[in-house]
Order: sequence, then C-alpha cells, then structure tokens
Amino acid sequence: MRGLAAWKGALFTTAFFSIAGCNSESGGGGSSATPLPTVDTLFCSGGICTLDSGATINTAEARVVEAHLAQGNVIVKTSDSDVLTLLSPVRWSSNRSLTLQTDNDIQLFGGISASQGKLIIDNPGHDYQLRKPVNLSAGQNFRVNGEDFTVITSLGQPGSTTGADLQGISGNMSGNYALGSDIDASATSNWNSDAGFYPISTFGDVDPFTGKLDGLGHVIRSIRINRPTFSYIGLFAVLEDASIKHLALEDFQVTGKSDVGSFAGVAEGTTRIAQSCVVGGSVTAKDQSAGAYFGERLQDTEVTDSCILGTSIIANEMIGGMVGLESDGTLTVVKSYAFRLKLLDNDGDPNFIGFLAGGSNAEPPVVSHSLVNYQNASLVPSDVTGATTLRLIALGDLSNYQDASWDISTDPDSNSLWYLDQSYDHPAPAMLRMFDLDLTDFLYDS
Repeated sequence: MRGLAAWKGALFTTAFFSIAGCNSESGGGGSSATPLPTVDTLFCSGGICTLDSGATINTAEARVVEAHLAQGNVIVKTSDSDVLTLLSPVRWSSNRSLTLQTDNDIQLFGGISASQGKLIIDNPGHDYQLRKPVNLSAGQNFRVNGEDFTVITSLGQPGSTTGADLQGISGNMSGNYALGSDIDASATSNWNSDAGFYPISTFGDVDPFTGKLDGLGHVIRSIRINRPTFSYIGLFAVLEDASIKHLALEDFQVTGKSDVGSFAGVAEGTTRIAQSCVVGGSVTAKDQSAGAYFGERLQDTEVTDSCILGTSIIANEMIGGMVGLESDGTLTVVKSYAFRLKLLDNDGDPNFIGFLAGGSNAEPPVVSHSLVNYQNASLVPSDVTGATTLRLIALGDLSNYQDASWDISTDPDSNSLWYLDQSYDHPAPAMLRMFDLDLTDFLYDS
C-alpha cells in the first residue's frame, strides 16, 4: 500500500435444546400468574413457538411472542423450511433472548426493539432482510449463525479503545459490530484539538479493520475529521476483507491529505458494501484520491443495493463518486445509485474524474442495474458502461427504478427494499426503507 507506514498518528451459560440448533439459546420460561395469550397460527410450548406453514408474525403473533419473552427465552421457528417473516414489530424489555430460526431467509419487516436481551438469527446459508431498524441495547446482544456481534449505541470518547463504542472499535480491529441505535457524532467537531474523530485503526499505526459492521438500519450523523496532513482518512483508515451493511452515513465532513473516503480511506482484500448509503457531507483530499465510499481501492470491491446522494468530493485528481483511485481488482456495482454528486478539483486541472470511479489502474467497473446523475458547473465525468444517466427531474420517476429491476414502491406501507417518497416538494430519489432520513436538504441547492 502506498505510504501506509507514513501515517502513525456477560454472556450467561446456556444449555442447548437439540431441536433448536447450535446457534440458539434454549427456549423456556417460568410460570405465569395469568394464562399467556395464544393464536391459532403460532403454537408455543416450553419456550419454542412454531409458526404454521406459510404463516407470518402479524400483530397477534407478535403479542404472543412478547408475552413469552416476559417469562423466558423464546425460539420462533417455522414448521417447514419457510421464509420467516415478521410483519409486526416485536418489543421486549426483559433480559431474554429471541431466536429466529429457519432453513430459509428471515424478513425483519416490522422491526425489533429490545431495551434488554439478545436477538439471535439462526438460518445458516441464508440471509436476513431489514425494512425497519433493529434497536438493541449495548453489549453482546446480537448473534448471526454462530457469530457474536458487539452492539454499539454510543460514540465514545477521544482515544477510546474499549471495543464497546464507535471510536472504541479501534481496540479490536477484527471484531464484529452492530449498531443498536442511531449515533449523533456532532461532538467530534471539538475532539483532538479540532482534528475530530480519529479514523478507526490501531492508534499509532494503520492496521486494517478485518471484521464486520452491521448498522441494523441505523444512521451515523455528523462525524467531523480534519486531518489535512495525513492519508488514509475515513470512518475506518483501512478495510481489509471487511463488510459493511445496513448502514447510512449522513453529513460526514472528512478531510485528509490523500486516500480519503467516508467509509474508509483505503479498501483492500475483498470488501463488501451492501444496503448502505452516504448522504450529504463532503470528502476532501488536499492532494489526490477522494471518493464518497473509499479514497483508494486496492483489490476487489462489491457494492450492492447502496447509494450516494448530495455529497461533495474534492481533490487535485482522482475523484470518483464511489472510489477515487482504483489500483487493482474489480469494482462491481449492482442496483445502486450515485446522485447529485459535486465532483470538484482543487487546482483547476481536472484529471481522472468519474461517476463511480476516478483514476484507475485496474479493470473498468462492472456495473449493472444502476443509476447515476451528476451536478457540476464545469466538469462532466466520463460515462460508466452499465449505468443509466438520469436528469435531476427524473430522480423521482418510479419507472426508472423499475426498468432497472429494483425492489421499490411508492407505498409507505409496502415492504419493498427501496421507498420512493413522492411527498417532497421537489423530485426526490429513492431511499432504502430501513433508514430514517429526511432528504429535503439534499434535493436542490439553497
């Protein structure tokens, strides 16, 4: 990596119930003074609740699950290998675990809110899908197919290495993390003598983050990083074989010398971004290589169902919507968009500017079912094969997304992945339904 060395700057013991699978804590609760509610589509016994074939967790089923969670751990499973769908929110405040178990996908469409307790996903080889945020308390309260995630709900303090808050991820660069709530990071503007948030890395060295970060439908807002003499600047300094999903970054103001991005200064190995967005804010490299996601990409990177909206990207050269400089491997972009970007050069000599990727020593991006739009007074980036270029007025046109085969609806009560809100005064683009974002400030210049 170019110049990398230059930048120095209570789980309780559980028994396992054989029918529940090795990823699940055993079900079971204490006696209740009053009979627990029942519903025909959900049979509960001994802390195991089984859904009828083809059934979903609607309001009545959710109330049954919540009542059992007040008594003990609960395992909800399907009677066959059906998709397990939660249409109604499930909420609990007891220190109990809820396990969702099936040999198929799990659809968390109604959301989860647990002020205590743990959520366990048990569906090896399959996916879990969000449409609303999952709210969990801090600690070891999220597990996915045997992998434990540390739930984070706070920003932390300057210099934190606790591994229990956002800044503190620097204390364990190979861990798995999830956000249990939105995080307001505006306090970082006054951190470290106004240098702001310290990019997540091993303090004093640029060790890569090699774990997973699942935002669980949450937003990190208003991080400030002002380190114009340092490279590898972003939320993370370097990602290596890492994954980020279900996360939105809003109004990030990130400044560095070179290799500057919102998610990371540099991505290497096979890095995956899924169902995640960068909204507003600015990324500035005083020298070169700036992108809304990454300043530089060294190997293969995959971006799926993700977006960039209204972000300013500034550098002397190598300026890209997603990636500033591609050094090796392939950037694969599927069903994603880059809208209302401001791609600006510092020195008046625009070089290597692109909708999705700026300077490239690698293969051209492989783009499919994706959409782009640029806003720039003087610079017109080169086109990207596989992406459709839209005018501003077309960002709110449902047919453009449908033509690209997106899972999208204008119905606020739908369970589509993307929501096209047509209540704004100006045409607004689609947004992932799981995020609580007001797009008003990102539609037109003031």
